[in-house]
Amino acid sequence: MHPFVHASKVEQWLRQFDKKLIGHSFLGKPIHSVHWGAGPLRVLVWSQMHGNESTGLRAMMELLSDWVSSKDHILLNKLTIVYIPQLNPDGAEKWTRRNAQNIDLNRDLRAKQSPEIACFVRLLDEFRPDIALNLHDQRTFFSQKEQGLPSSLALAVPKTSESLSTDSRIVNNRRFLRDYILQMYNRIDPSKREGWSVFDESYYPRSIGEYVQESGCATLLVESGVVGTDLSRSLSVQQTKSFLKSFLSGLTSDLLFHDRSADTHLDGTQAWPFPKNEQGLVDLKVQNARIQCLNSSWETDLAIWLKDEYRDGRPWFIPILHDVGDLRHLHSRVALDKVEVHVEAKDLIVGSPITFWPQLKGYTPWADIEV
Repeated sequence: MHPFVHASKVEQWLRQFDKKLIGHSFLGKPIHSVHWGAGPLRVLVWSQMHGNESTGLRAMMELLSDWVSSKDHILLNKLTIVYIPQLNPDGAEKWTRRNAQNIDLNRDLRAKQSPEIACFVRLLDEFRPDIALNLHDQRTFFSQKEQGLPSSLALAVPKTSESLSTDSRIVNNRRFLRDYILQMYNRIDPSKREGWSVFDESYYPRSIGEYVQESGCATLLVESGVVGTDLSRSLSVQQTKSFLKSFLSGLTSDLLFHDRSADTHLDGTQAWPFPKNEQGLVDLKVQNARIQCLNSSWETDLAIWLKDEYRDGRPWFIPILHDVGDLRHLHSRVALDKVEVHVEAKDLIVGSPITFWPQLKGYTPWADIEV
C-alpha cells in the first residue's frame, strides 16, 4: 500500500535507456539522467528531489517504458527528453524529504551546498532546456479551495524575481505555459481532470522552479496528490502519467512557437478555470465519536491524519490525532459518525500517534494500516 520505491527497481528500469552518470549524492550514491529522443525541442524533467515523493518517478518510469517499446514513436524526432529519476537518492532510500546533510534540496539553488544540486545545475547549464517539468508530491492535507475535494494534481508556473519580471523571454515563457495548460484542460475529458487545482505561486527565491524559470527555461511545477482514499498513490500515478503524456505529446504542435508578444497580461484571459488548493483536509473524521475514557463518556469530533514515515527499516503510515472538538468545518477523505471509541488519556493528545486505530480501521479502506 505504501508508495515507497526501492532503489533496485529504479536500477533495473534504467537498463533500457541511454543513461548518463551526472554526479553523486552526499553518501556517494550515483545520480543518473536518462536520454530519450533526438528532436530539436529540449525538455528537462526531474523527480524525487524530495525523497518521500515518488509519484512523478513512478509515472515517468511507466510513460518512458511505454515509449521505448513503441519504436516508431513520432515524438522521437520531435523531442529530446533528459530525465533525472532520483535527484535525492539518499532521501529516497530512507523515505525522507531532505538529503543526508539534512538539506532541503528545494531550498539550496542559490547556495548550492549539496552535491545533488551542484550536479543538477551543471546539467541545466550543459543541456540548456526549452521546457522543464518539476515533479513533486503534495501532502494528503491539500484540497480544492472551498470545495473540500482532494487535490490530486496541482499545477503552478513559478514566478521570478522583480528584477527579472519584465524580461521578455521569461514573460513569454510563463504566458505560453498558462495558455498551454488552459488549452490542455479544455481538451481533456472532464472525468480525467477531476482534482486539478492551482498550487501556490508565491515567489520562493531559493527554490528550483524559480531558479530554472529565471534561467530562461519555461518551467512548470507538477504536484501529484492522493486520488480519493488511495494512499498507495497508484491512481495518482495514472493521472500524472496521463497528464505528462498529454503535455509532452502536445509540445510538438505549432503552439509552442506561437508569438505571444501582443499579450499584455499574464493572467486575465489566461487564468485557469480550476480552483486553487488549500490545506485543511484530513484523512478521517469521526463526528460525534462516543468517547469512553477515565470512567467517563462524552461525545466529540475526532480528526485523524495518516502520516507516512520510515521507521524500523521500512515505510509506515502512522495514525496521528489531528484535532479534537467541534470539527464541522473540516473536510475529510472518510467521514464516520457516532462510532464508540475506548481510549486512554494519553491517546487524546493532539499531534501524537494514537493506539485506538484498530477500533476505527474496519470502517475505512485502510484495514492494513497497523499501529
